[in-house]
Amino acid sequence: APSIDAVVSTFGVLNVLAIAAAVLVIIVLLMYVQARGRAQVVAYGLSRHMGLKHAGYRRSLTGEIAIILILSSALGSVLALVSARLISSELDPLATIPPDPLFAAPWILIPFIFATALVVSWLGGLITSRQLRRAELGQAVRVEE
Repeated sequence: APSIDAVVSTFGVLNVLAIAAAVLVIIVLLMYVQARGRAQVVAYGLSRHMGLKHAGYRRSLTGEIAIILILSSALGSVLALVSARLISSELDPLATIPPDPLFAAPWILIPFIFATALVVSWLGGLITSRQLRRAELGQAVRVEE
């Protein structure tokens, strides 16, 4: 039936959009870390000079990335659930025939989303801290004329 085919195509498009959103999140995370590169080198150098250990700086950097990813994942999950609940009744291909469409929230996937955000933040903190350890502080604070 054309109406059922339209619903199946809609879910296919939503799957492609979900993959595109995941790729976009990874790209934005990398751009964020790259944009803060010079400031991070200076902050790392100053914090090391004041006595903060490398592991402590890595933990704080991982915490910063984790907070951003956890909050954005929570906001995205809430907005996705609300929008899916509002739209699920509109996607019924045969609205005149009972029963109404069922809405089943993917509650089991939400902990995996947060676990993935924690793993990505840990990897981001690890990679960035390694780059900071190798960076030269003098080049980051040098003023070009």
